[in-house]
Amino acid sequence: MKDGEITDFGTYEELCSRKNSTFDELLKELRIKQQEEEENVEDATLVEEMNDVLLELIGSPTNRELQVHRRARTTSDEMLIGRQISVSSTHSNSSHPIICRSTSHLANAKLVEDEELAAGKVNSKMYLEYIKACGVGLCVAFFFTMFLVHAVLEGTSKIWLSKWTTEMASNFTQTNPVIDLGIYAGFGFSSFIFLSLARTMVAVGSHRASKKLHDGLLFSLLRSPMTFFDTTPVGRILNRLSNDIEKIDDDVPGKMGFTTGTSIGGLLGQIARNVKDLEQSIVSVERVQEYVDNEHEAEWDSLASPRLTWPEKGEVKFSDFSLKYRQNTPLVLKHLNLTVFPGQKVGIVGRTGAGKTSLTMALFRIVEPATGTIFIDDVDFRNEATAAVDVETDQLIQQSIRTEFSNCTILTIAHRLNTILDYDKVLVMDSGEIREFDSPKKLLENKQSLFYGLAVQAKLI
Repeated sequence: MKDGEITDFGTYEELCSRKNSTFDELLKELRIKQQEEEENVEDATLVEEMNDVLLELIGSPTNRELQVHRRARTTSDEMLIGRQISVSSTHSNSSHPIICRSTSHLANAKLVEDEELAAGKVNSKMYLEYIKACGVGLCVAFFFTMFLVHAVLEGTSKIWLSKWTTEMASNFTQTNPVIDLGIYAGFGFSSFIFLSLARTMVAVGSHRASKKLHDGLLFSLLRSPMTFFDTTPVGRILNRLSNDIEKIDDDVPGKMGFTTGTSIGGLLGQIARNVKDLEQSIVSVERVQEYVDNEHEAEWDSLASPRLTWPEKGEVKFSDFSLKYRQNTPLVLKHLNLTVFPGQKVGIVGRTGAGKTSLTMALFRIVEPATGTIFIDDVDFRNEATAAVDVETDQLIQQSIRTEFSNCTILTIAHRLNTILDYDKVLVMDSGEIREFDSPKKLLENKQSLFYGLAVQAKLI
C-alpha cells in the first residue's frame, strides 16, 4: 500500500524480483536497519548468557566483590553489559575464573556532571560582585546618606528634643514652643527626606544589579559550548534563571537595605536575623556567577570578516584537524589532512562511530577543534553540508543537488551508498581517521577496500 492505493501485489518471490518497486525500497530500508543493529550488537546470545551469569554471581556469597547495577532489560542495557563484561568460562561450580573488565572508567565517562555544593560561609567576593552590579558610586552614596547624613540628623533631633524639654521644665515662660517645635520638625523632615532617598537608591541599585546579573547569565548561556548543555541538566539551568534570579530580585535588596539602614539601638536582634537571611540569599549571586564564568565558545562576530564575494571557488581544506567533545575525552577525529577541490562532489561514508556525524558537527562549528582548522577558499572558517532522510525525500535532495548545485563543491554525509556512486570522490572514515579517499570506481575495483565491503553489505554488488 502507498498513499491509500495498492502499488504491488504478489508472492514474496515475485515482489523481490521486481526492481525499483515500492517493495524493493522497503527491503533496502530494512537491510540498512539490520546492518545498524548488527553493528551495535554482535552477539545477542552471548549477552543473554552473560545476564544469566551475572544473576548467579549477584546471589553467590563467594563473589561479593563483583557489583553489578542492573537496570531494565532493554536492548540498550544488554549492549552496555555486553561491552563491559568478558566471560572466559561460565561453569556452574565457578571453578573457572570469570574475567571482568574494569568499570572504573565509568566514573570518568559519566556524561552528566554532579552539581557542586559549597559548605561554610559565603565567599565575601560575592558581596563585592553584587556591589559592583549595583554600581560602586551608588553604593557609596547610599552608605554616606544612611550612616552619616541620616544618622547625624536623627541624633541631632534627639539632642534638640532633650534640650527643649529641659528648658521648658526649668523656665517655661521664656521658651517659644512654636520655634522649638519647628526646629524639631525640620530635623525630622530632613531625616525623612534622606531616608526616602536611601530607599530609592536601594531600589535603583537592586534593579540595576538584578538586570546586570540576569543579562550576564543569559549572555553566558547563549555562548556556552554544546558540551555544557550535554553535561548540565536543563532543570539546573532553569533553576538559575528562575529561583536564583527571583531571590536576587526580591530577597537580597530587602535584607541588605534593612540591615544597613536600620539604627543600631534596640534592633540588634532584628539586624542579626537579617544578616543571616542575607547570607542565605546571597548564595543565589554565587550560583548565578558560576554560570556567568562558564567557558565560552568562539566569538560570534569576527573582526576579520571574509570578502563579500567569498567563497568564489569552493575549495575546502582540512589541515591537521582533530576533534574531541570534551577535554577529558579521546579524539573522535584524528589529524585529518584533506583537500576537496572546487566543484568536486565528495561522499563521506563509514560505519557507525566512524566519525561522519562528528565531521558534520565540525563543519557546523558546534564543537570547536582540538587541533588544526578548516580553510574554505583560504579563509579559516567552518560550514556544513547535509544529512540523510527517508528514501523519497533523499531522492528529491539528490536530484536538487545534481541540478541546482552542479557547479558547487558538495560534501555529502552518505547513509545510502547508491546516492554517491556518481560523485567525484568518496571519503571513507573509520574510528575518526581517513582510511580511503579516491573515486568510487577505483575503490570498487579494489576488493580489499573498506568501501567495497560497505557496497557488498548494501547489496550494491
